[in-house]
Amino acid sequence: MSLRPIQCLSACAALVCLTITQAAGAGEISTITPFPGIVSVAGQSVTTTTVNNDNVVGLGNPNKLFVLQKDYSAVGPVDIVIGVIDTGGTTEYEVREGVQNSTGVTWSGYRVLLGFGVGGGFVQSTPGDGLNFDDDNDSLMDFAPGAMDFITVIKPNEDVIEASDGDLLTGQFSGTDIIFHIEVPDGITEFTLRQEPIPVPEPTSAALLGLLGAAMLRRRRA
Repeated sequence: MSLRPIQCLSACAALVCLTITQAAGAGEISTITPFPGIVSVAGQSVTTTTVNNDNVVGLGNPNKLFVLQKDYSAVGPVDIVIGVIDTGGTTEYEVREGVQNSTGVTWSGYRVLLGFGVGGGFVQSTPGDGLNFDDDNDSLMDFAPGAMDFITVIKPNEDVIEASDGDLLTGQFSGTDIIFHIEVPDGITEFTLRQEPIPVPEPTSAALLGLLGAAMLRRRRA
């Protein structure tokens, strides 16, 4: 039996609604592609349980992005490109990771940035574009005491987190206790999570700076 025009329109409309409902979501992470260079990366995975969960408070986020181990052989930036399903909205993820310092130097800090592109083509995300480290959590970044124990954690802007006033000795592993939160918006197909250790200044450099400061002070007094 053929459908009358009104019945046909109703059936088509139902099909369209079904398609939209099935596609509905929000800034969902679909792929994780490390561009390691100076670091080996292992154990990355993503779990998206609840889309459109923007502004989760505390550490109860059901959406997880794991980068279980990054072993740095040298100090420098490491980029991880994260693919996003463009569907409509903002989904928040809790990121957990661990890092191994095999660089031969002590780290005095650790920096995490959000942006686009890799290597020399990396461009930091701009405030207001929807991609950012969430402000609504109880902590911006947590570290395992005794491993990577940085006292001060600041966020100069919504796309940068910096930890300092501590150390991660060469040969130490932080475990999987670096925790921060990312809001992933609709409207982008991928973004880059860039991370870089901050080494303790070399004694020679620190000594030269001290001598230069003393010389300038003597000049001013003269």
